[in-house]
Amino acid sequence: MPKILWDERGNPYNEEYGDCYFDNTNGLEESRYVFLEGNNLPQAWANKDDFCIGECGFGTGLNLLAIWDLFLTCKATPKRLHYYTFEGFPLLIDELQTAHKLWPSLENLAHRVHLAYPQNPQNGIYELDFSPLHVKLVIGMAPKAIDAFDKPIDAWFLDGFAPSKNPQMWSDELFESIAKHSKKDSTFASFSVASKVRKGLKKAGFDVRKKPGFGRKREMLCGSYLG
Repeated sequence: MPKILWDERGNPYNEEYGDCYFDNTNGLEESRYVFLEGNNLPQAWANKDDFCIGECGFGTGLNLLAIWDLFLTCKATPKRLHYYTFEGFPLLIDELQTAHKLWPSLENLAHRVHLAYPQNPQNGIYELDFSPLHVKLVIGMAPKAIDAFDKPIDAWFLDGFAPSKNPQMWSDELFESIAKHSKKDSTFASFSVASKVRKGLKKAGFDVRKKPGFGRKREMLCGSYLG
């Protein structure tokens, strides 16, 4: 399990990787800007029967809460929303609860996640049913964890720690696995503009574009799979 430190605002920091989980001034708005807007949501899922999101790095579950909140407040939604995510070093339930105190507007959704989240997360697959939202949480390391995703992904949230902090995750095998589980025009978004990420996604068949980043981050990446 990761060793978590907490700053004076209650933001979590992973001591092993020497990196924070999200923007320390407004993590929720960062998630909405980078991953939701970066994947053109909610427009991308309008009036579809099924829509599947794939996430690399569950972390505190902030992106899940952000997309669930959007799903509940958006008019044109898919009939079923699938959220597939993996995490190599899962937080414990009490750490998840502490992190979620930062976003009182999402308290009700966070509480439902707490009830379904594994009390002692071990390597394996956990199904969290919030019908019509279905979550598949895979505890394990990339890229093998992605092979547990049994539906093609419409939108990717590439949210692992920065490549400079976590180089073993951002491998050619990861990008190849992402491509294998994508379909033509599947989109992605990532806070990282590192050369390793850009080149890896391009090599795997993605169109890669830069756009202005959130807060102090000058740039971010987004794009789509060319097939």
